[in-house]
Amino acid sequence: MKKILMVMVLAVLLSTTNLFAECPPECTTCVSGTIVSETWTEAGSPYCVEGDILVAGLTIEPGVRVEFLGDYVFEVAGILTVAGTKTEPVVFTRFDTNEDGWQGIFFNYSSPGSELSYCTIEGSINSGIRIDNSEPIIRNCIIEENIGSNGGGIKVTNTSIFILDSCTVKNNSSTGGNSRIGGGICVYSGETILINCLISDNSISSKDSYGGGVYISGILTMRNCKINNNSATASECCCGCSKSSYGGGLYVGGNLTMSNCVIDGNSVLAIDPCCSGGYGTPYGRGAGVYVNGIFELINSTISNNTASIKYCKGVPGHLVDGPGEGGGVYCVASATSTIMNSIFWENTPNQILGDVTVCYSDIQDGYTGEGNINFNPIFDTCGPLQIVVGSQCIDAGNPDSQYNDVCFPPSLGTERNDMGAHGGPGACGWPDDCPCDLNYDGKCDMQDWLKFGEEWGHTDCNELGVDCECDLNGDGNCDMQDWLCFGEDWGRTDCP
Repeated sequence: MKKILMVMVLAVLLSTTNLFAECPPECTTCVSGTIVSETWTEAGSPYCVEGDILVAGLTIEPGVRVEFLGDYVFEVAGILTVAGTKTEPVVFTRFDTNEDGWQGIFFNYSSPGSELSYCTIEGSINSGIRIDNSEPIIRNCIIEENIGSNGGGIKVTNTSIFILDSCTVKNNSSTGGNSRIGGGICVYSGETILINCLISDNSISSKDSYGGGVYISGILTMRNCKINNNSATASECCCGCSKSSYGGGLYVGGNLTMSNCVIDGNSVLAIDPCCSGGYGTPYGRGAGVYVNGIFELINSTISNNTASIKYCKGVPGHLVDGPGEGGGVYCVASATSTIMNSIFWENTPNQILGDVTVCYSDIQDGYTGEGNINFNPIFDTCGPLQIVVGSQCIDAGNPDSQYNDVCFPPSLGTERNDMGAHGGPGACGWPDDCPCDLNYDGKCDMQDWLKFGEEWGHTDCNELGVDCECDLNGDGNCDMQDWLCFGEDWGRTDCP
């Protein structure tokens, strides 16, 4: 009788711990529970997560796929080392039949020493990465197509310094509720450093929406970054209250230092659909950048950003278009902010709004300050708003030798500073990229041409969930302009 009872108890325990659960045939290894001193290899991939994970010690080798069978969390309390490569990244994603998503990677008071390199994190419904009282190193990773209440791609709390190096954060979102912050990245405090990052096509939508691409409450330093096609929309109907949409590309509730960056094609839109007081109730401010602190900008390009509102006129639902404020930059600091050696062009409705001192910059419609000009900068159709030979911005920056151009290309002309993101000593930080190397094998050859042809004709590349590698100029289409860009590097065998 005792033996029968023990067998019954053991059977119950095994069933509750899911030890005998059937692993789907598509999975090589099924995992759950606490992970101690393990190494996950490509031979054991894909690793299918069938329950919550708690990492004490784990190394993940190149080429591994981690697929979540259900809505589980990947929590890191010890040390996680993700050692992907450019050609063999590590992928965290949902399993094909998992329609619920998963809970993302959660660094929760984790031990020092975690590092993520060349990984892709996608499909989470609770931010792609959450960091609380932890300082993981994150390099060369892609965080895409995740959602979260705040910080759809990355959410950071209670961390003194957060560094993101050479990463892409794209197509993440935060929606609903009375207030949402950080469609791509949300950092609540401390210091944030973004180096050589792409923050693209992230969105946020709520009654009050702050930071379509990035929301920072603290100090932000950015170098050689591109922030483009992000949006913040305030559209909830709540009669008698305001709707605020601030910072389509960036919202910084502190001090911002930016050098050699491109802020392009971002937008804020505030909508009052229910006649809660007429014109002026919705506020759309700082389509490119919204700063509530001291703003220092050098050798950057801010272009094609749009701040707008829609307000009710007379009858609920009858909407009229109106202008927002600060299409390029909206700076609300009482202390004086500075802009130098930069380009502001085609921002709507205005280029700069706030107490800002500007010098040696190309500002559309003109701006008072030493060395400022008002000429079409003439951007190349390929690359991130890079000026071309013939531009009046060449050799027009601050003549002091400390700002001299050092790297040719991307800088042009003589050693005197070029206005814009590709001038000055910081221009050396832009990578020598080969956009035509679509398979990342270091060459632009027939294999890349075949991959390019597979996506030819797409017109939806900037839509959520669509990723067209052939859209080399970032305009949302795979067309003749991309073909011309592709041809510029054809035949190279030295791609990084």
